[in-house]
Amino acid sequence: MTVQFTIPGKPFAWRRARSNGKVRFNDKAMEANADTLAAIALPHFPAPIEGPVRLEIRATFAVPKSYSKTKRDATIWRPHTQKPDGDNLAKQIGDALNRIAWVDDSQIADTRIIKLWGDKDQTVVFVDAMGPETV
Repeated sequence: MTVQFTIPGKPFAWRRARSNGKVRFNDKAMEANADTLAAIALPHFPAPIEGPVRLEIRATFAVPKSYSKTKRDATIWRPHTQKPDGDNLAKQIGDALNRIAWVDDSQIADTRIIKLWGDKDQTVVFVDAMGPETV
């Protein structure tokens, strides 16, 4: 069973915790994004998946409006090779879906991240429980 859901808006990447010398703290935008992601995903998962999980992330970044029509046509649906890094996109989604889609993100045994230029900012997430025959 594959679960698919879409996260509207610009794809959001995990950020390292900051500190002010003595106290470490997480980025408030990162926490807000995790809450939004959890709210979107929660209706799709009656219970967290146990066992290995396959995760596919398709992050689409809108082509800037400043691009000419020619440059836009040459760019759209091509790979996005700028920041944010794909592994940081996966880390944010993996951490945010703990206890919602899976018990712990250490269960993610197969990950695929696709970053593309597109017509709008969004992230489509596919989650699939892996059985012994899916390796």
